[in-house]
Amino acid sequence: MKDFFKLLIFWACRAFFSLFSIFPIRKNRVTFVSYKGAQYSCNPKAVSEYLLTHCKDQFEVVWGLDDPATYDGIRDERVTVIKHGTLKFYKLLCTSRFIITNVDYLSYIRFRKEQYIIQTWHGGGSYKKVGAQTKNINYFTAKRRSYFNARTDAFISSSAIFTRDTIQGSFHFQGQILDYGMPRNDLLFTKDPEKAAQIKKRLGLSEEQHILLYAPTYRQIIKYTDYELDESRLKTALQNRFGGEWVILYRLHPMLKDTFDAASHDVMDVSHYNDMQELLFVSDILITDYSSSMWDFSLTHRPCFLFATDLRSYQNERDFYTDIHSWPFILTENNDELAEKIAAFDEEHYVNDVIAYHEASGSYETGSACRKVAELMRSKL
Repeated sequence: MKDFFKLLIFWACRAFFSLFSIFPIRKNRVTFVSYKGAQYSCNPKAVSEYLLTHCKDQFEVVWGLDDPATYDGIRDERVTVIKHGTLKFYKLLCTSRFIITNVDYLSYIRFRKEQYIIQTWHGGGSYKKVGAQTKNINYFTAKRRSYFNARTDAFISSSAIFTRDTIQGSFHFQGQILDYGMPRNDLLFTKDPEKAAQIKKRLGLSEEQHILLYAPTYRQIIKYTDYELDESRLKTALQNRFGGEWVILYRLHPMLKDTFDAASHDVMDVSHYNDMQELLFVSDILITDYSSSMWDFSLTHRPCFLFATDLRSYQNERDFYTDIHSWPFILTENNDELAEKIAAFDEEHYVNDVIAYHEASGSYETGSACRKVAELMRSKL
């Protein structure tokens, strides 16, 4: 019965928003939405900034954000920033030639055939299951996603296995696959010491300091302490194996970022730093568990360790597309194993494993995704 009422509301919204079809479509307008308006980040940000830099005034750029008044991430006067969810936002959205988003939530909009929707998603590789392949997905969510995926024109893919497992396997998408790699990962192919220094400066770090980024994925837990990472022991292991001064950055999921008290730990909390790619760009080592950030970071060939203390329970509840032991990243399940495997880290062996993994996965990542998206859009003006 609950799903029935949700569907009634869904269809009422589609009927209401269809009223915006009385307004003509602006042929060069592109509206960007990242994480339902929560952030200026990820693949939409990368494409947006490329258009502004390389396509001059060919596109009218619109961003929908939850709190545009206090958001300082966009400093370009050519960008229209509008509060996400307002009637003005929906008018701009419904009159845009292009819509670029990284989540599948716009199913309640009845888009016109002249509009071109690009789904970038917000992860690559083939790791934890999403969409229809997750356990206990409810009817309404599955139905809502099916409407949006059926209307989406193109889906950006990071690799052949992402296309197989996620785009087609989980989302049952039958439209155009853009085998470009993820736009947000173009940054990770660049060699820009000046940009790295600027990011470190914003973080309050010196160029000489080494960075370990800890970025676990979200689970149904209520506090960060459930992750069990021993920061003091970790820092000692890093100094013993790699030398130099190390800083540990914590980037928790948005649902948990306000539960962490960095003052009581020898770490820096960067959970409110919106741009994950900038953090990956300046990090020397990544520790995660099941987050697809491991795919992004693997493009740098820098070390990635998996700290998976709840592997068995997570696998039972969520499961993976591929066997976690087939991934090239160094798997650990407790602090003892983590310290031991840091001490025994073999860089040459690890890099060779990552390169072989990219080849076996059919990676599409080349550092030119933004350019390819822009060329596609220009061809449709």
